[in-house]
Amino acid sequence: MSKTYDAALWRKRAAEFGAERGVDLELPSGMVVRAVRPDPETWMLHGRLPTSLAAAIKAAKDNGAAEAPSDDQILAFGRFYHDVIVTAVVRPRIVAADPGDGEIAYAEIPGEDLDFIYKWATRQAEVADLASFRAHRRDAGAGDHGQDLRPAAKPAGRRRG
Repeated sequence: MSKTYDAALWRKRAAEFGAERGVDLELPSGMVVRAVRPDPETWMLHGRLPTSLAAAIKAAKDNGAAEAPSDDQILAFGRFYHDVIVTAVVRPRIVAADPGDGEIAYAEIPGEDLDFIYKWATRQAEVADLASFRAHRRDAGAGDHGQDLRPAAKPAGRRRG
């Protein structure tokens, strides 16, 4: 077998592989794209977990931070947001500019579609469902301090007979 070191062929096969394992995702605009959820490597390359900027801001405020994120943090999130969307959509391919056949420029995509893709790729609906499940969980336990426990049974007195 001859060895072939062909980057173009590798790119083509990688795109085909991504499209095969992807799902059809209907966007708010009515368009359907082929999408995959990014692999853990995407998160690691950016040093992030799949969380939103809003969640980061809320967490910072909950921990007593009164400051908004810095411009650098916002720009880093913007790059991450862009990369997640470009990674997630495998058909049509998203490019920076001058789209060819089967491609669309990032700037041409409606904001609602971008937000939908990002939230889908980062599994925000599933995370929200889990958070709401945990927040509304009801234990079958005995109250916070055991106040709902019945007192221990006392032995009945002996019959005299």
